[in-house]
Amino acid sequence: MTNKIGILAALIASISWGLLYNIDQKILVKTSPLTIFIVGGTMQLILLIPYIFTKDGHKDILLILSDNYQLKLLFVSEILCIIAGVAVLYAVKYLTAPIASAFEISYPFFVALFAYLMFNGSISMKLWIGLFLIFIGSLIIIK
Repeated sequence: MTNKIGILAALIASISWGLLYNIDQKILVKTSPLTIFIVGGTMQLILLIPYIFTKDGHKDILLILSDNYQLKLLFVSEILCIIAGVAVLYAVKYLTAPIASAFEISYPFFVALFAYLMFNGSISMKLWIGLFLIFIGSLIIIK
């Protein structure tokens, strides 16, 4: 059941990103990437802040705040999220949504690479070959 939920969530994320790239391209005709990012982040905060006041939300926040390592990881994660989010919007603005997504789709290669280098993740040869093909495919699309 867990795998099915994970696959469904990944598919929903993929579909959402596909729609989001195209909508953002239309918005970026008249607006800067930073404006979209800031307005979007503010909307996310407003919509999700009630979760903090739930039992699970409160427990999660206290858990992160009490664990220095988790807090550092969260800080780095959020900085990277800001960098990635703003970079994607600039890519969509200056390259178009399809071309920007062709570049960005190479991220699974970097996920595996960093998992291996930073967290001692084990990666099968099949996965490396598949990731390499994704990376090469992205290069073919953008050329």
